[in-house]
Amino acid sequence: MFRDRSRAGAYASMLLLAIGPMGTFYVITLYLQQVQQYSPLQTGAGWLPFSAGLVVGAGSAPKLLNRAAPRFIAAAGALLSAVAAFWFSFIGIDTSYWLNLAPAMFVLALGFGLGVIALTQAAVYHTESKEAGIASALLNSAQQIGVALGLAVLAGITATVTGSPDHAELSEAGQLVVGYGSALTVAAVLLLAAGVLAAATLPSKVAAQVDGKAAAAPCARPDIPVPAQRA
Repeated sequence: MFRDRSRAGAYASMLLLAIGPMGTFYVITLYLQQVQQYSPLQTGAGWLPFSAGLVVGAGSAPKLLNRAAPRFIAAAGALLSAVAAFWFSFIGIDTSYWLNLAPAMFVLALGFGLGVIALTQAAVYHTESKEAGIASALLNSAQQIGVALGLAVLAGITATVTGSPDHAELSEAGQLVVGYGSALTVAAVLLLAAGVLAAATLPSKVAAQVDGKAAAAPCARPDIPVPAQRA
């Protein structure tokens, strides 16, 4: 499975792609509750733009993959999420939800939805039917590992920066904002790396075109002799 360059690239890209949005989801949730003083119900409702972005991204990805190669869709999705995470990194104590948080949530999920669908196609690209399940399961495993790493890495960065003596003069909310911003900057870098990796390793041809050419090509069976036609 890992000998195929495109497939290995899809697994590695998924690992990084999952670190960014899921870690960002956790950090912004903490921000909404601890800095903006949202209730749990308000926080959950506040993430509705994320759900909308997932629907749009995952819904439009199959159509885009019929026109563009997986590497371009996956890279574009990762870069969109990177832009959203970097956008989040500028949060302050009184950041506007509708002008800053909600649009960034939508863009983050839009990129994640595009990337996941494109990476799924790349992971099962040119696999035999008996290997398709294994290839898909490995991609899901990479995603789950990425989620766990994202939570651990970004939470660790947040705690380290927030508790740094360099920010002791700030208020508690100010210290939290600095820690969250640093973690979100790291998330943006990881998502940028996912986009670069996807662009460098994933298939460069549209799957529909490749399958169409393969279906139109004649089947060569050198082991079966062709009878000569009689004059």
